[in-house]
Amino acid sequence: MARIMIVEDDTVIANLFKSAFTKEGYEVELALDGLEALEKIKLFNPTIILSDIMMPRMDGIELIKHLKAKKNTKKIPVVVMSNLAKEESVSEALKVGAVKHIVKQDYGPHEVVNIVKEVIAKS
Repeated sequence: MARIMIVEDDTVIANLFKSAFTKEGYEVELALDGLEALEKIKLFNPTIILSDIMMPRMDGIELIKHLKAKKNTKKIPVVVMSNLAKEESVSEALKVGAVKHIVKQDYGPHEVVNIVKEVIAKS
């Protein structure tokens, strides 16, 4: 089964997503920001990363840039999440390598699981 890393500074949202993915049989690792994610990726080796854009210390865009610059992580698909559909940082995230954007308020955790399943299937 796929390994999902959720990078989200809101622990309530992170745990909702974690619960939904765990119920589907996925292994899930949480990180509160991009810096923590970079450290955990080394050991967890995720199949896909679901990342917020706006976070402290290192945001989702910087995380994607770091991932795409390294041989061992550049092929990991990253789905970005935000609360605003037309946020400038959303287009920047897609430009630097995110494969999809999800507006958090438009999708429940189980819908996000289905979106991630589709992305994994295409990878």
